[in-house]
Amino acid sequence: MNQEAKVQMAFACLAIGCIAFILLIDGSVWVQGLALGLTAALWWYWMRRNHRNIVHQHHTHYTKLMMDKSKLFEDTFRMQRHDLLNDIQLIKAYLQLGKLEQLEQSIEALRFRLMEESLIFKLGCPTLAADLYALKLNWKSGDLHIALDQIENPVAQMKNPGKASALIADLVKTVADHSRYTMGELNECDLRVSRSEAGIRLELEYIGELDYPGMRQSWSRLKEQANVENEYQMNWESEEDRDRMTIDFPLANLD
Repeated sequence: MNQEAKVQMAFACLAIGCIAFILLIDGSVWVQGLALGLTAALWWYWMRRNHRNIVHQHHTHYTKLMMDKSKLFEDTFRMQRHDLLNDIQLIKAYLQLGKLEQLEQSIEALRFRLMEESLIFKLGCPTLAADLYALKLNWKSGDLHIALDQIENPVAQMKNPGKASALIADLVKTVADHSRYTMGELNECDLRVSRSEAGIRLELEYIGELDYPGMRQSWSRLKEQANVENEYQMNWESEEDRDRMTIDFPLANLD
């Protein structure tokens, strides 16, 4: 409840209290009827005003969210176009110079990258795809790889897909934020989605250095938020320069 709503509630309580006081000092029928009418009118006014405020707040939040996502899509498309143009210019240069071996390698690398990036958009959630794709393009000290084990639109099949997609995006961003850059080495983050006994399993394998104290705190926060309703099973196994994190998502009830 915001400050304005609190003020309105205090006003309504004060008005009702005054009316109740009038009832105590004057018990005539017409005063009682007037007091009840005023009480009902004030209560209706406050409920209607509070409802309008809530609707306005939700509309403002949704509008801001959509604007942020629209900007994310726009920035992601701009970065993708920039990278693609660079690849095309490189291929054109190899072709003009007659360097066929490098030309073939560049074409194969571009083909592999585009095939892998297309998997991001098969997760079944456009906003999650945009988040992961933007992270993949902006993560200078690491590289993100996606693999789907013969399953398409997995997020759309999960129970509460909105909450699930937000958890996936937060986990990947958290790993990227706590990754440490080592000179000459690129951190690798492999994201694999497959079916499991619990429903759908997300497996994140990270190879590289991490800020472990900060990552442990963030992992505890993510785990606490995710398991408010005991919906997800989360596990983290750590070895030397290799970490494996899994989340089991239950399937949506289609009955």
